[in-house]
Amino acid sequence: MNKIEECVYLIGRPPISEFLGFIQTQTIDAKKADMGLLTEEWRKANDRVKEIEISEASYADNHLHTPIPEKLNDLLEKVKQDEILKKAYSMVPYVFGMVELDKLLVYQKFINLSHVERIKTELGENPSDEKIFKLCMPFNHPVPDFNQQQINQNTYDFVSPSNDLRFLDAVILNEEQISGYISNGVVAGVIALFVGYGSNYLNAISVNNRLILNNVSHRAYALRDLGVTHVPCVIQTVTRLEELELLGQSIVQTFQIYQSNPRPPVLKDYFDVKLRKIIHLSSKARHVQVSYTANLTDLPT
Repeated sequence: MNKIEECVYLIGRPPISEFLGFIQTQTIDAKKADMGLLTEEWRKANDRVKEIEISEASYADNHLHTPIPEKLNDLLEKVKQDEILKKAYSMVPYVFGMVELDKLLVYQKFINLSHVERIKTELGENPSDEKIFKLCMPFNHPVPDFNQQQINQNTYDFVSPSNDLRFLDAVILNEEQISGYISNGVVAGVIALFVGYGSNYLNAISVNNRLILNNVSHRAYALRDLGVTHVPCVIQTVTRLEELELLGQSIVQTFQIYQSNPRPPVLKDYFDVKLRKIIHLSSKARHVQVSYTANLTDLPT
């Protein structure tokens, strides 16, 4: 039987059909869902959205970062030397700074509270600045649990409880880059298919004077829930809108939806009882399957 996990879901913003569809198709609450009560709940949340669009207009604008405290310079230097970070953030200019959690724009509709509790337990009730820094800037790149297996002759399955598991890269390697493996023939070349996890730095995208939280939403939520207000962050600055496409479709869609909104959804909304709904989901594992084919063909030279 699947484990049931409690989540916070942001409601009140159009389209209402998306909210109702999610409850009906994705949650275990679907069988007892009352569509009338759900639409009424959404309308009340939408009233709250309209209210804060007036009372908190421009709340998320001009979100400036401050320098990382000097006492964390030794840890920051390790981050700066991280080759994974250098490659992951190479296409758009980035800086390091302290950002205010409450004002970060969010596009993740729900937060898994079971995952949040695991993070909070790891941190403890009063985490030190160093512990917070390492959570937001994990330069040692801890590897979440995973399993792997070959499921047929040319297909491999990787499984992890972390939804950050992903296909990373496909590259050709030379013999000097391979060690410890003896082939049953003379190696001419190696094609490597990499599966793993993202760099996992707390990252925000600066566009039109707003900061969009780009990843690690659960860690941001957990820290805010513990009373932390400002956190270290990798801040990428979009110098022209064409660069948005380099940062992923989610960022493009978020900008398109909320660019003209005077008060878009921000992290603190997850904690507003008028804008959140507790839902229940079955636990899931992320699967990444990788397959290959090899064809032999003799062609005229």
